[in-house]
Amino acid sequence: MPIILALDASSHDIGFTLAEDERYILSGQWSPKGDEDTRMTATVQWVDDMITRYEVGILAIEEPAVVRNGKVDRLLARVCGHCEAVIRLRDGQVILIHPSTVKRTGFSKDKLEAATRLTPKQQVGGHEADSLGVWQAALCEIQELNLREREMSSAYC
Repeated sequence: MPIILALDASSHDIGFTLAEDERYILSGQWSPKGDEDTRMTATVQWVDDMITRYEVGILAIEEPAVVRNGKVDRLLARVCGHCEAVIRLRDGQVILIHPSTVKRTGFSKDKLEAATRLTPKQQVGGHEADSLGVWQAALCEIQELNLREREMSSAYC
């Protein structure tokens, strides 16, 4: 199974989860420093390093909600676009997850205790919890895609 890197990106912090299918590997929060452009460059380098180091095959990223501050939403859209470009350059797959889908998993910053149970940790932070929800939502997407592929292949046999 490919390694999944699930991201919850904000304008200053990135929650991340690494997993091999349903097997949890690692999660945490990464916080680049500096102005917007410096953070953007650092984020692209960090994502590239994570993809390379862990041989990530699927990047699951929470889409910007586009309901808040326009400046923040534009920055988040840039983060998503850059991260997507990095994984595609490595022939990886991208799964975009809507914020409401993350909430529906039951694993998010609104449900820290539930999210923490997905890990061996005593406690997780908000962005980390959301990345765990992104991972769970991505697993559902992957299962649905696999089911559709099986149905289509059996229809042609």
